[in-house]
Amino acid sequence: MHPFEESLLEAEDNSFAQLLGEDGLLFLVNLFFWLLWVNILLGFTNLIPMVPFDGGHMFKDMLRGVLNAVKNLGRKLKFWDINPMWIEHISSKASNISSLALLGMILFIILIPYL
Repeated sequence: MHPFEESLLEAEDNSFAQLLGEDGLLFLVNLFFWLLWVNILLGFTNLIPMVPFDGGHMFKDMLRGVLNAVKNLGRKLKFWDINPMWIEHISSKASNISSLALLGMILFIILIPYL
């Protein structure tokens, strides 16, 4: 909050506001503001498509769903039939490779200034 805006604040006649005072209200406002930002940033960080994060599991499940759709299409058209273990193997490999590639990119960005 801007210092000019802080100077305009006054504790109202409310018993809770009078109990906390202006400093207590400013502390609560800042606390909730930073809790909100940490929560939002943690949520976006969790969507990174690497295996330990939820984004990696979402990528693996999405790829498994696409491969299952291809399997069902081939079975309906009687062109091919894909083994379910092959689908699981390919989705796990693709998820692991994408996680390692992303980890490599992050390490490259972090370490490039020192080289």
